[in-house]
Amino acid sequence: MLRRWSECGRFSTTLSWCAANPVGRQQTRRVSGETTAKDASVDSTGDEDKDKEAQYRERLIQEILSRDKEIFELKRQHELSMLRVEQNQKRVLKDQEDRGMYYEQNCNVHTFDTVSVGLYTQRNTLYHTMSIERLRNVKLFTTLLVTVLTCFYLYYRYMINNDWVYVEKPMKLLGSRACALSEIREKMGEQQEEKEHRERRFAA
Repeated sequence: MLRRWSECGRFSTTLSWCAANPVGRQQTRRVSGETTAKDASVDSTGDEDKDKEAQYRERLIQEILSRDKEIFELKRQHELSMLRVEQNQKRVLKDQEDRGMYYEQNCNVHTFDTVSVGLYTQRNTLYHTMSIERLRNVKLFTTLLVTVLTCFYLYYRYMINNDWVYVEKPMKLLGSRACALSEIREKMGEQQEEKEHRERRFAA
């Protein structure tokens, strides 16, 4: 703005000087033409800058408005979703309360009966567990008793009985087991008699 006022003052002084000096009117016209061209170019550049600034400002404002609109839309969607969640929770709670009231009003179930039934089932379970443990103990005692009796039977039946003789070497004899046993008894008797005869002879 100051630049324009200075140029206008310079132009007015030039005109006054031309009026006083008619010789330099041609030069004055040239100078005036140059100054008007400069003013026109300066005005055009200033207008272009203003237009650019206005366009940039407009774009910036539109961008801010669009961003605010998106944020507002997201907030609205979030609030709607939270409202739906709250409504669903209220509906579920109300449904549960209604069911509880229905069962409380229409079912013939009392607290004392429930507790007594629970104690009865617990007592039955305890008795069942105790009976199973007793049965297991009886089975174990029976198994041990049968094992001991079997061992005693085998010992007295085969180890001490004279009818059964321990055979050190396998026998390859024809005939029945009774014949083989009788032969073994005879041999053992002969050996015993020989041993007694030797003892008598040594004693004499």
